[in-house]
Amino acid sequence: MIGLGVVEAVAQGILAAKLIDNTWVGIAFAVEEIAQEVLVWGGGSYLFNKYYAPVTLEAQLISTLDGKSIWTDTVFVGVDKKAIEALPEEDRKKKENHLHLTAKKAFGELTSDLDKTAKRNLRKL
Repeated sequence: MIGLGVVEAVAQGILAAKLIDNTWVGIAFAVEEIAQEVLVWGGGSYLFNKYYAPVTLEAQLISTLDGKSIWTDTVFVGVDKKAIEALPEEDRKKKENHLHLTAKKAFGELTSDLDKTAKRNLRKL
């Protein structure tokens, strides 16, 4: 995205320079746009990687009798802050720990939904 921003910045700079007939105005536009793209995409990427560990799990229960889907669910968890904060300081920095704990939380939500569905359907029997 930063690369696309640089291309856009150069194009805007050239356009501004041509319209106003001033090379320095074009350079100023291009530099400002490049700085903005680096801050937005570079900073956003840094923050995303530091504080976010998204996990999406999808599960489906299929009947062995007829092959039809009995239950399906998709769970998305952005991060499990509580579990990450419980880790020792040095382990909190490791991205793999963030992803592992977030996946564990997502799995818990998925199995909880399956358990509720199973109990609800078993009562009907």
